Amino acid sequence: MLTCFDIGGSWIKPGHSKGPGQMEPRQRVETPKDYSGFVAAIKAALAPKSRAVSISVAGVVDPITGVMRIANLPA
Repeated sequence: MLTCFDIGGSWIKPGHSKGPGQMEPRQRVETPKDYSGFVAAIKAALAPKSRAVSISVAGVVDPITGVMRIANLPA
């Protein structure tokens, strides 16, 4: 089982996949503004039998530091 996340500034949209082309969308949740709330939202959406996680989030990688900068996630 793969748990997938589309993370945006307003919503986290999770889904579970058992294989290629098999996506089960889950209920979206508002993106928390604080770190502990963000971690709790991700943990709550994980499938109990998830063996991997896929994350989609908009951002850029600083070419000098290699640090990812994500503008719309305050946490």
